[in-house]
Amino acid sequence: MIVMREKPPSHIGFLRPCLVLAIFLFMLAGAWAAELPLRSYTIGVTVRDSSGKLVPDALVMIRAFNQSGTVANADLLNYSRLYEAYTNPSGYATLRIIAGFNQSTPLAVMSVYTPYWSSGAITLTLPDRSSVQEQTITLPLPLNTYTVRVWDVNQNPVPQASVYLQQPFVLGKATDINGLVVFRLPANVNVSGYVRYMNKEQKFAFEHVNQSDTPWETALRVPLRDAARPAINRTYDLTLLLYDSMGRPLDRAAVVISTNESNWTFVTDRNGYLYMRGWPSQKINLSWTSFNYTYNFEVNISRPPISLRMPMLINISNPISEALGDSCYRISLNVSDKRQHPSLRVVARAANGAGVIPFSMDKIVKLENNSGLQFSRVLCVESDMAFDVLADNPFEQASLQIQLKSMDEAPVKSIYTQLPPPGLLNKDKKSDDSRKVELVLVLFYVFLLLMVLFISLRFKGSLMFILQSISRFTYLSYQDRQASRPPKGVKGGK
Repeated sequence: MIVMREKPPSHIGFLRPCLVLAIFLFMLAGAWAAELPLRSYTIGVTVRDSSGKLVPDALVMIRAFNQSGTVANADLLNYSRLYEAYTNPSGYATLRIIAGFNQSTPLAVMSVYTPYWSSGAITLTLPDRSSVQEQTITLPLPLNTYTVRVWDVNQNPVPQASVYLQQPFVLGKATDINGLVVFRLPANVNVSGYVRYMNKEQKFAFEHVNQSDTPWETALRVPLRDAARPAINRTYDLTLLLYDSMGRPLDRAAVVISTNESNWTFVTDRNGYLYMRGWPSQKINLSWTSFNYTYNFEVNISRPPISLRMPMLINISNPISEALGDSCYRISLNVSDKRQHPSLRVVARAANGAGVIPFSMDKIVKLENNSGLQFSRVLCVESDMAFDVLADNPFEQASLQIQLKSMDEAPVKSIYTQLPPPGLLNKDKKSDDSRKVELVLVLFYVFLLLMVLFISLRFKGSLMFILQSISRFTYLSYQDRQASRPPKGVKGGK
């Protein structure tokens, strides 16, 4: 007996797994968006001095990094987002960090900066949901309170009068409804500035006042005495990163900023950053003393550089190679240091890293700008060899590259440079390029493998569901094909 089965419509077996797969992808997208929603973190910061009094005008900064970032990045400005706010007269500042949809929870690092003191980096712990946090920062020094009061002829307070500090640093504020402006600054410094109102201005000063719990106050009456200077049309904010000659940030260095009118002293923070806010467009001179030497740089506020690096003060000159026979050479060189009474050390180090050979000082030589020291050493080689001659002091290091040949009649090649050379041996550029390409390809394949592993672990259940759906789709398709075939022994469906 021949049993005939009705062939099901072919599109039903195909649409069923596709519909299941589409529903799964829609639910997966919704779950992903729900897992990382829009989040906001409100950070409230209170700044106090060592006596517990509130500190206004302190710059509070929070740098937000992606979770893949690092706090110790060499270029923090390019690899992080900066949030900043000044504390109000009550010593309080509020900052808000936003994490968008599908963005990882940021790593936040907070610091407090004033021209006379800066805090260290404080890591904030942010949850995976919106939150409000309160932080308190205490300065390790007491501050004096300086009050400027502006009255009219009837002794009524004058609000919205402009008050500008010129010493010990530049700062502008407006009087409140009571005609007052309050500054909190260290003791024993010159505090001076001027008040501007109705096209008139008048100067004020507090000179070297001692530490006191009682506010120091000065009162000015309008109309003020002198005609106001032309108003500043535009001001600039300056963030400058300072390095020493070896590329290390200047930690809490006192930087003197001078113009034709005044001098100010600012302190870098612990990452080497100098912050100046609300400065007019003009040229200023930056100078600081570090490593027994005073450095000077001229900076245009309207077109400032991103960073400044101290120049190398060690100089290597006049390298001389004298062949002595038996593949031995006498190496002589002059080393100078612009610092007074330098403590210099000169050594030779083989390119293969085998040991350190000290040079001996021969004499003091007269150089073009100042006196230097002459060092020498006899070096013998059995084969062609490169040496790295290092001249250093406790602060920095210069380098001299020399290459010696095993044959006496072969020429001696010397190359000297201020910064350590990228390599001591001559290398084939094509082979280096091919190695670089191979390394990039290997790293790319490793990255793809890590991505596959991450997706497999992160969406393990989802992948199993997709594989089950594909298997079911394959099985149903196979069943449909089997059902559409005529039974064995039946030809043409009869």
